[in-house]
Amino acid sequence: MKINKPTAKAANRGSRGFSLVELMVVVAILGIMSIAAVVSINTAKTKLKTFVFNTKIRFNQARFEAVKRSRDVYLDFDFNDDSVLDDRFTIWVDEDGAKPVIYDAANDEIIGEVVFKSQTSLGQYGPEIFCTGCGITGGPASGPGGKTIDDGVSAGGDRFKFQPNGDIPPGTVYFYSPQDDGGSKKVKSGPWAIIVTAGGRTRIDEWQSAGMGWKVN
Repeated sequence: MKINKPTAKAANRGSRGFSLVELMVVVAILGIMSIAAVVSINTAKTKLKTFVFNTKIRFNQARFEAVKRSRDVYLDFDFNDDSVLDDRFTIWVDEDGAKPVIYDAANDEIIGEVVFKSQTSLGQYGPEIFCTGCGITGGPASGPGGKTIDDGVSAGGDRFKFQPNGDIPPGTVYFYSPQDDGGSKKVKSGPWAIIVTAGGRTRIDEWQSAGMGWKVN
Protein backbone atom coordinates (compact mmCIF):
# COMPACT_ATOMS: atom_id res chain seq x y z
CA MET A 1 0.00 0.00 0.00
CA LYS A 2 1.42 3.32 -1.03
CA ILE A 3 1.24 6.19 1.43
CA ASN A 4 1.48 9.63 -0.05
CA LYS A 5 3.71 11.93 1.95
CA PRO A 6 2.47 15.51 2.46
CA THR A 7 4.10 17.96 0.18
CA ALA A 8 6.29 20.77 1.57
CA LYS A 9 3.61 23.27 0.55
CA ALA A 10 0.92 21.46 2.58
CA ALA A 11 3.20 21.13 5.60
CA ASN A 12 4.03 24.80 5.52
CA ARG A 13 0.35 25.66 5.28
CA GLY A 14 -0.38 23.86 8.56
CA SER A 15 2.53 25.30 10.54
CA ARG A 16 2.75 28.81 9.14
CA GLY A 17 2.71 31.86 11.51
CA PHE A 18 0.59 35.00 11.41
CA SER A 19 0.44 36.95 8.20
CA LEU A 20 1.26 40.68 8.17
CA VAL A 21 -2.43 41.57 7.93
CA GLU A 22 -3.28 39.39 10.93
CA LEU A 23 -0.48 40.97 12.98
CA MET A 24 -1.73 44.45 12.08
CA VAL A 25 -5.26 43.53 13.22
CA VAL A 26 -3.96 42.21 16.56
CA VAL A 27 -1.84 45.34 17.13
CA ALA A 28 -4.84 47.55 16.33
CA ILE A 29 -7.05 45.68 18.82
CA LEU A 30 -4.40 45.95 21.53
CA GLY A 31 -4.10 49.67 20.84
CA ILE A 32 -7.84 50.19 21.18
CA MET A 33 -7.87 48.25 24.45
CA SER A 34 -4.98 50.34 25.80
CA ILE A 35 -6.74 53.60 24.91
CA ALA A 36 -9.93 52.38 26.57
CA ALA A 37 -8.00 51.53 29.73
CA VAL A 38 -6.37 54.97 29.85
CA VAL A 39 -9.71 56.71 29.30
CA SER A 40 -11.24 54.66 32.11
CA ILE A 41 -8.43 55.56 34.51
CA ASN A 42 -8.69 59.26 33.64
CA THR A 43 -12.46 59.63 34.08
CA ALA A 44 -13.68 62.36 36.41
CA LYS A 45 -15.28 59.77 38.68
CA THR A 46 -12.05 57.80 39.08
CA LYS A 47 -10.00 60.92 39.73
CA LEU A 48 -12.48 62.22 42.29
CA LYS A 49 -12.62 58.87 44.08
CA THR A 50 -8.81 58.73 44.23
CA PHE A 51 -8.66 62.28 45.59
CA VAL A 52 -11.26 61.58 48.29
CA PHE A 53 -9.57 58.39 49.50
CA ASN A 54 -6.19 60.18 49.55
CA THR A 55 -7.78 63.00 51.55
CA LYS A 56 -9.08 60.49 54.07
CA ILE A 57 -5.47 59.36 54.53
CA ARG A 58 -4.60 62.99 55.31
CA PHE A 59 -7.26 62.98 58.02
CA ASN A 60 -5.54 59.98 59.57
CA GLN A 61 -2.18 61.73 59.25
CA ALA A 62 -3.47 64.80 61.09
CA ARG A 63 -4.91 62.68 63.87
CA PHE A 64 -1.65 60.76 64.24
CA GLU A 65 0.37 63.98 64.43
CA ALA A 66 -1.94 65.40 67.11
CA VAL A 67 -1.42 62.35 69.32
CA LYS A 68 2.32 62.13 68.65
CA ARG A 69 3.00 65.82 69.30
CA SER A 70 0.42 66.19 72.08
CA ARG A 71 -0.83 69.32 70.31
CA ASP A 72 -3.99 70.40 68.53
CA VAL A 73 -3.63 69.82 64.79
CA TYR A 74 -5.96 71.42 62.24
CA LEU A 75 -7.02 70.27 58.80
CA ASP A 76 -8.02 73.72 57.62
CA PHE A 77 -10.06 74.65 54.53
CA ASP A 78 -10.12 78.35 55.40
CA PHE A 79 -6.45 78.79 56.13
CA ASN A 80 -6.40 82.58 56.46
CA ASP A 81 -9.63 82.61 58.50
CA ASP A 82 -11.45 85.03 56.19
CA SER A 83 -14.58 82.82 55.86
CA VAL A 84 -13.80 82.21 52.18
CA LEU A 85 -13.02 78.64 51.24
CA ASP A 86 -9.59 78.46 49.67
CA ASP A 87 -8.40 76.23 46.81
CA ARG A 88 -6.58 73.87 49.18
CA PHE A 89 -6.55 72.42 52.65
CA THR A 90 -3.66 72.90 55.04
CA ILE A 91 -2.63 70.70 57.96
CA TRP A 92 -0.92 72.70 60.68
CA VAL A 93 0.11 72.30 64.32
CA ASP A 94 -1.10 74.80 66.91
CA GLU A 95 2.13 75.26 68.84
CA ASP A 96 1.28 78.41 70.82
CA GLY A 97 -2.37 77.76 71.76
CA ALA A 98 -3.25 81.40 71.13
CA LYS A 99 -6.88 82.51 70.90
CA PRO A 100 -8.58 82.99 68.52
CA VAL A 101 -7.12 79.99 66.75
CA ILE A 102 -5.46 81.39 63.62
CA TYR A 103 -2.29 80.08 62.00
CA ASP A 104 0.73 82.08 63.15
CA ALA A 105 3.75 81.63 60.89
CA ALA A 106 6.11 82.68 63.68
CA ASN A 107 4.96 80.00 66.13
CA ASP A 108 2.84 77.35 64.39
CA GLU A 109 3.98 74.71 61.89
CA ILE A 110 2.56 73.58 58.55
CA ILE A 111 2.98 69.83 58.08
CA GLY A 112 0.91 69.31 54.93
CA GLU A 113 -0.87 71.16 52.15
CA VAL A 114 -3.01 69.86 49.27
CA VAL A 115 -4.28 71.98 46.38
CA PHE A 116 -7.52 70.51 45.09
CA LYS A 117 -9.25 73.23 43.05
CA SER A 118 -6.87 73.81 40.16
CA GLN A 119 -6.58 73.11 36.45
CA THR A 120 -4.66 69.96 35.58
CA SER A 121 -2.29 69.41 32.67
CA LEU A 122 -5.10 67.62 30.84
CA GLY A 123 -7.24 70.76 30.77
CA GLN A 124 -9.63 69.35 33.36
CA TYR A 125 -10.34 70.87 36.74
CA GLY A 126 -9.75 69.42 40.15
CA PRO A 127 -12.44 68.81 42.78
CA GLU A 128 -14.37 71.59 44.46
CA ILE A 129 -16.23 71.68 47.74
CA PHE A 130 -19.94 70.97 47.40
CA CYS A 131 -22.23 73.29 49.35
CA THR A 132 -25.85 74.38 49.36
CA GLY A 133 -26.58 77.96 48.49
CA CYS A 134 -23.64 78.05 46.08
CA GLY A 135 -25.65 77.65 42.90
CA ILE A 136 -24.41 74.09 42.35
CA THR A 137 -26.79 71.85 40.39
CA GLY A 138 -26.90 68.09 39.94
CA GLY A 139 -26.30 66.94 43.51
CA PRO A 140 -28.22 66.11 46.71
CA ALA A 141 -29.98 68.59 48.98
CA SER A 142 -28.63 67.04 52.17
CA GLY A 143 -25.78 64.84 53.28
CA PRO A 144 -25.67 61.31 54.71
CA GLY A 145 -27.00 60.84 58.22
CA GLY A 146 -29.13 63.96 57.95
CA LYS A 147 -26.11 66.27 57.94
CA THR A 148 -26.69 69.48 56.04
CA ILE A 149 -24.29 70.28 53.24
CA ASP A 150 -23.04 73.78 53.96
CA ASP A 151 -19.87 75.77 53.34
CA GLY A 152 -17.57 72.78 53.61
CA VAL A 153 -17.48 71.55 57.19
CA SER A 154 -20.73 71.03 59.05
CA ALA A 155 -19.41 71.68 62.54
CA GLY A 156 -17.13 74.36 63.92
CA GLY A 157 -16.35 76.49 60.89
CA ASP A 158 -14.24 75.40 57.94
CA ARG A 159 -11.65 73.27 59.72
CA PHE A 160 -11.31 70.00 61.57
CA LYS A 161 -9.61 70.08 64.96
CA PHE A 162 -7.65 66.96 65.94
CA GLN A 163 -7.02 66.85 69.68
CA PRO A 164 -4.05 65.26 71.50
CA ASN A 165 -6.26 62.42 72.72
CA GLY A 166 -7.13 61.55 69.09
CA ASP A 167 -10.67 62.90 69.24
CA ILE A 168 -12.22 65.14 66.59
CA PRO A 169 -15.51 67.05 66.82
CA PRO A 170 -17.94 65.48 64.29
CA GLY A 171 -18.09 67.12 60.88
CA THR A 172 -18.45 66.47 57.17
CA VAL A 173 -16.84 67.84 54.04
CA TYR A 174 -18.15 67.18 50.52
CA PHE A 175 -16.29 67.22 47.20
CA TYR A 176 -17.51 67.07 43.59
CA SER A 177 -16.05 67.35 40.11
CA PRO A 178 -17.49 70.30 38.16
CA GLN A 179 -18.35 70.31 34.48
CA ASP A 180 -15.86 73.15 33.92
CA ASP A 181 -13.85 75.64 35.96
CA GLY A 182 -16.79 76.39 38.26
CA GLY A 183 -18.53 78.94 36.07
CA SER A 184 -21.67 76.84 35.68
CA LYS A 185 -21.23 74.99 39.00
CA LYS A 186 -22.78 71.85 37.56
CA VAL A 187 -21.84 68.48 39.03
CA LYS A 188 -19.97 66.18 36.65
CA SER A 189 -19.14 63.53 39.24
CA GLY A 190 -19.95 63.14 42.94
CA PRO A 191 -20.39 64.45 45.48
CA TRP A 192 -18.38 62.31 47.87
CA ALA A 193 -18.54 62.88 51.61
CA ILE A 194 -15.77 62.46 54.17
CA ILE A 195 -17.58 62.07 57.49
CA VAL A 196 -15.93 62.39 60.88
CA THR A 197 -17.90 60.67 63.63
CA ALA A 198 -17.56 60.76 67.41
CA GLY A 199 -14.26 59.32 68.56
CA GLY A 200 -12.34 60.60 65.56
CA ARG A 201 -13.33 57.85 63.14
CA THR A 202 -13.80 58.69 59.47
CA ARG A 203 -15.82 57.11 56.70
CA ILE A 204 -16.57 57.88 53.05
CA ASP A 205 -19.98 58.03 51.37
CA GLU A 206 -20.71 58.44 47.66
CA TRP A 207 -23.80 60.07 46.18
CA GLN A 208 -25.37 57.70 43.66
CA SER A 209 -28.49 59.46 42.38
CA ALA A 210 -31.73 60.91 43.66
CA GLY A 211 -33.31 57.46 43.58
CA MET A 212 -30.40 55.55 45.13
CA GLY A 213 -29.10 58.08 47.65
CA TRP A 214 -25.81 57.77 49.53
CA LYS A 215 -23.63 54.68 49.41
CA VAL A 216 -21.14 53.86 52.15
CA ASN A 217 -17.67 52.95 50.83
